[in-house]
Amino acid sequence: MRPLVIAAIVVATVPVLVAGAVAVYTVVAVLGALHPFAQNAADAKMKPFEAALDTSDGMRLCGNGDAGYGPDNLSPWSTVYYLVPRAGYVSTTLKKTAAEQDYPLSPVVSASEDEHSPEPDEALRSGDRVRISIYRNTDVPLYCDDIERYGDKRHVGSDDAIVEVDIELPAHRVDPSQ
Repeated sequence: MRPLVIAAIVVATVPVLVAGAVAVYTVVAVLGALHPFAQNAADAKMKPFEAALDTSDGMRLCGNGDAGYGPDNLSPWSTVYYLVPRAGYVSTTLKKTAAEQDYPLSPVVSASEDEHSPEPDEALRSGDRVRISIYRNTDVPLYCDDIERYGDKRHVGSDDAIVEVDIELPAHRVDPSQ
């Protein structure tokens, strides 16, 4: 009788161990593929621009971004919106900051990439990596991480500015063997 009890315990334990191994493997595979806790490298590149806007008495309105490991997005990106009062020199400040970060900015003639966004008063770009839009005397939609208010418009007067800074880094390379 004793060998029969031992055999029953062994037989009952094997499916439980297999189910546990499958569950652990699934969790590891999902976390490995999606990197839900990955740091957004574009946020680090955004820090000097945020510091420059803070120094210009800017108030951060909101931001958005992605670490670039998801199934829909392989490029890390970050966007911030600032309200800058008396923003006469904000363009000069941002050009200096960009140059210090090795992002030479040049003016963009037609900068609105979204049909619902107004044309900025000034638009600057450094290749495909950095885009800066400075809006005055208009309603600016803010595409922030607050999904309930995503796209809500904020009015800015002629003396102040809403500054949008976008940074996108190159896509992550995915090793097919992983």
